[in-house]
Amino acid sequence: MLSNEVVVGVLLTILAWHGAQAGCGTISNVDFPSQAGILNNGNNDLAFTNEDCCEKCANHPSCKVWTRIKGTPEVLPAAFRNSGDSSIGECWLRSFRPAQKECDYCDSGVNSCQVLGNTDFPSKNGVLNNGELTKSNAECCRKCNARTDCKAWTRIKKDTKQNKAGECWLRSFVPNRKFCAECDSGSKE
Repeated sequence: MLSNEVVVGVLLTILAWHGAQAGCGTISNVDFPSQAGILNNGNNDLAFTNEDCCEKCANHPSCKVWTRIKGTPEVLPAAFRNSGDSSIGECWLRSFRPAQKECDYCDSGVNSCQVLGNTDFPSKNGVLNNGELTKSNAECCRKCNARTDCKAWTRIKKDTKQNKAGECWLRSFVPNRKFCAECDSGSKE
């Protein structure tokens, strides 16, 4: 039988690999501490994984960075454990990137999935995929971030005559923008 430490180690490795594959860009052991620019109440906004916290940030129109409290209660500073001010899984979103600080019980990330609402990057050239279905703008953006040849993405928000809601189109360049009530887009540039 495997020890609890081995099982936990394997699970953490799998979760870290999954987050890296999704393109979340986690910065381990870093906090972005600031009372300014907080977009949510992290005490009530829990995320099971760093990827979940990254997804929350990617889906918030003003979020630039996120920080997630990680580990077990034993790794939290005594002041937190005794006061109940912080708990494992808290996901804090901020509207700007404060100076980072080393933190043994935090992981953070920068939102590389800035969404341009009601925008399409229309072009028949440079299409890199077949519009596979995605659940969110963040998922579509992460698909683009996972490819070195992808420069822009467009996600269909609701069914149209030509497209289904959730289709994610990746492009090898950034076409000119066009208003589209049924689309959201983003780019690496």
